[in-house]
Amino acid sequence: VAAMNKRMRGCSSNATAMNSLMQELPSIYKIAAMQITPMWKHMAEHASVKLKLAPTTILDLACGPGEPACTLAKTFPNASVTASDFTDGMLAQAQERVAENGLGDQVTVAKLDFNDLSSIASESIDLVTCSLGLHIPVDGPSQALSEI
Repeated sequence: VAAMNKRMRGCSSNATAMNSLMQELPSIYKIAAMQITPMWKHMAEHASVKLKLAPTTILDLACGPGEPACTLAKTFPNASVTASDFTDGMLAQAQERVAENGLGDQVTVAKLDFNDLSSIASESIDLVTCSLGLHIPVDGPSQALSEI
């Protein structure tokens, strides 16, 4: 983390700093994500209780290494889950996690920018999650939230 901070301080703009962070994020996030798995389990259980009907389509935005998409798939075994992220490193980790959990028939890993969800039909998703991604946009989460 210290090396990443030093690298970001040397950046000439917010966009350059964000690009630098995105390069480092997969390795850092993989370690952190496994520490907060209990939070994802709690979130999935909470969603299960609060929803009147079990979702059949779930979109997990900024899924990082495949969570909470995998936990949601286990909680809602009849749902089709899309684990999406914008970075190739995260997508590779998500695909690996999906395979490790034997969820390949239920979870699809896809590259999506949550600032542009135009490729997804309106009202085609029953449940949308974005566990740790809304802090990423340089201009804030407004555009991403309007897409959701």
